[in-house]
Amino acid sequence: MNRLVLVLLILASVAASGCATRRVVVAKMEPLHPATRIPAMSPMKGSVCFFPDAPDLPHEVIGRVAATKKTYGGTNELAAPAADEVRNYGGNAVFNWSAAHKFKGPNPFRVTAPSGYGVAVLTATSFDCAALGGSAS
Repeated sequence: MNRLVLVLLILASVAASGCATRRVVVAKMEPLHPATRIPAMSPMKGSVCFFPDAPDLPHEVIGRVAATKKTYGGTNELAAPAADEVRNYGGNAVFNWSAAHKFKGPNPFRVTAPSGYGVAVLTATSFDCAALGGSAS
């Protein structure tokens, strides 16, 4: 009986510590033209603006950006890694940004984890992010 209790305590502590330390956010860029678009030699500086829709700005579409966490957490943690990825490809804004909790894993063990995606763009003109309804990161 004591061995069973000890084994259960060890398994519970390993599971709890694994959940507490895994806070990894993965951001990935899918360029529009993979053969011609490589990460910029000198990434953009400054903030990246995230818009929930596509504002009326002249722009060049760079590609799609996606960010996800492998475990629990809030969707606000996705913007910074996604912004870094957009900057690396020379972008300064993300249009149609959508971040929500999605189901991950096989059916009986599904958990929700935050995921976000949008269209990475390079705007042709400067703009005021907050005035157009965006949020800077």
